[in-house]
Amino acid sequence: MTEPQFIPCPHCSGSGNVENPRHTAQVMRGHRRAAGATLKQIAAGMGISISYLSDLEHARPGKHWNPDLMARFWLAVKGLAK
Repeated sequence: MTEPQFIPCPHCSGSGNVENPRHTAQVMRGHRRAAGATLKQIAAGMGISISYLSDLEHARPGKHWNPDLMARFWLAVKGLAK
């Protein structure tokens, strides 16, 4: 099941919407799989542990994608295409 892209903001009593971290995690995992890459390959390219990447892909508490991690992800995917 796909998570909604936006959810009510938990910090402002739902008066605004924020990106749903579970949706982002699903999208990023989908991109890795579409590239035919393993957790090990992408984690190595990003300079993080396999378990941390897995935590990101499952939106575990305290483990969320940020712009730096996304940039490192795309560089790792691009590095595999060479």
